[in-house]
Amino acid sequence: MSLDDTGIARRMSAKFAGRGYPSMVGQVLPTTDVFGEWAPGVAPYELPAGVGILAKSGADLVILVRLHPSGKPEKVQLRVDLTFHNESVRSALTTVTLGRSSLYIRPGAKDVRIRDSITLPVAVRAFQILANAHFLCRSVTAAATRPDGSKVTLLRIAGWNPSWQRPYTFSSPQDLPAGTTVSAEFVYDNLNPPAKGAVFTASTSDEMALLELQTATVHPEDLGELRRVILERQKSFRSLDR
Repeated sequence: MSLDDTGIARRMSAKFAGRGYPSMVGQVLPTTDVFGEWAPGVAPYELPAGVGILAKSGADLVILVRLHPSGKPEKVQLRVDLTFHNESVRSALTTVTLGRSSLYIRPGAKDVRIRDSITLPVAVRAFQILANAHFLCRSVTAAATRPDGSKVTLLRIAGWNPSWQRPYTFSSPQDLPAGTTVSAEFVYDNLNPPAKGAVFTASTSDEMALLELQTATVHPEDLGELRRVILERQKSFRSLDR
């Protein structure tokens, strides 16, 4: 789930008679916020103290839904429950996204490695991490290298299982100073039996390489700069509204 205050998602949905549109949220919608998500194995969790989600008045709530095919038309009914808190908010949750949208795993390919990285322009505190891939993925790793050269592994999944795409909450927040490089690597095989050639789409019959790191800026005044850098990167991920 994401929030859209640009009107892009509403215009895209109108092109399909108001029935939504077939795309990943981030491929169309420029956003630095994950409003909430669920996948098999995901348990409820709370945001850290003092961290909230920025929700502007009039914004549209955009929900990406994946369903198991039944062979016939089905109706989907969703309900989103919101709980508001009286606690003061010092920083807004911001999603740092890594991955590749220009993804193609050819039939018969083995040990295909997809890498991406970002250098953080400001100091952040990281709370949670989520990898998203489909059936051809074999492993996912993510790490952060601080300016002093120290390196911490943020995520390591040696045997990827697409049925358990759960976010991982760090036992204690990871402090990542300005200049830290966050990197991710996805490894794929397209062997037995090979798919027709998997590309990056919202469909689980295709493939993905997406990593989401949930953060909040250490200094509230740095929020605008972090979001500016993230949105610039997303331009390469996104299909323009056309």
